[in-house]
Amino acid sequence: MNPPQDSPHVAVVGGGVMGSTLAYALARRGARVTLLERAPAGSGGASAVPAALLNPYRGRSARATGADLAALRATWALVAELEAAGYRTGAVRSGVLRIASSPKQARLWAQRPGVRWFGPDAVPGRVARGGFHTPFGGFVAREGGFVLPSRYLAALRAAAAARGAALRTACEVLAVEAPQRGGPYTLRTAAGPLVADAVALCVGAHALPPLPAGAAAPPELTHVAGEVVTFALGALPSYPLAGAVYGVPVAAGGEAGVMHLGGNHRAADREDSSAPARLQRAGGWFVPALLGAPQCAVWSGVRAKAEDNRPRVLELAPNVVFVGALAGRGFLAAAALAAPLAEALVGGARAGGRGHP
Repeated sequence: MNPPQDSPHVAVVGGGVMGSTLAYALARRGARVTLLERAPAGSGGASAVPAALLNPYRGRSARATGADLAALRATWALVAELEAAGYRTGAVRSGVLRIASSPKQARLWAQRPGVRWFGPDAVPGRVARGGFHTPFGGFVAREGGFVLPSRYLAALRAAAAARGAALRTACEVLAVEAPQRGGPYTLRTAAGPLVADAVALCVGAHALPPLPAGAAAPPELTHVAGEVVTFALGALPSYPLAGAVYGVPVAAGGEAGVMHLGGNHRAADREDSSAPARLQRAGGWFVPALLGAPQCAVWSGVRAKAEDNRPRVLELAPNVVFVGALAGRGFLAAAALAAPLAEALVGGARAGGRGHP
């Protein structure tokens, strides 16, 4: 299904979860789309994490904001749309468990609306059988879940391609050049020039390419690195876990499988060889079986975040938009951000009256 040649052409720079979701949203709205990724498909950036939680009950307070709850609904709607079209998304609406680590936290969390709270003497059956340590109780957020990013990104890209989007991998954008006489932008790439009516910069923690003179400065962001360690378990916990560390159980057949465990943070320019052991100790407080579990793999990645931890969507030049600072909310927030942004980019490119040579 290819869009008409007179449809606006949007270049999406960055093939992580934000770029891939936006590419699909644009193609769905009839735009011609080119998705440019500097790395081979699925191998670069923080979106290559082994597993990601879909959890709006974040932080020590476990308070779910209206924006995060709306983002989760948008994500499940997108998952349902992709799966109805036959794509395997790697998304599982399993619920997410949060375990209180002190009596004070338990008293605070028990007042949260919309959650299934349990005390230490009233543990639900699935939690009890899942091997969790719950001395102060906790709650299950039933609407939460997790996603396997490699499958999710592949589904988004395949769905976008089915609507005519083009994907160029291992194709770094070297510069975005100003339009001449109201014409399209020119993107200088490692594979040659590309013209586009609008440009969406979804580069994650990577530096932006040089932009036309007069473009606004992008926001100042902090780069934070972290690890996800994969452990083999003979019997998997019954829920993914969110908290001081997060864990996502993935079955490998029968009751056995692996648990992806993350949650440490460090400066992006520093290594931390002790991270896997510290994550294992921290995760073992919640899931005691992790303390003796063999380590299978370690993934490291870098995320970009703003001081207030809120995503940024900024127009840096006419029809040139920066989308970033998703930090740990990438898979939760991308669907909600992509829909209105796709509408704005398509409308802006059409209003600009730009055509293609």
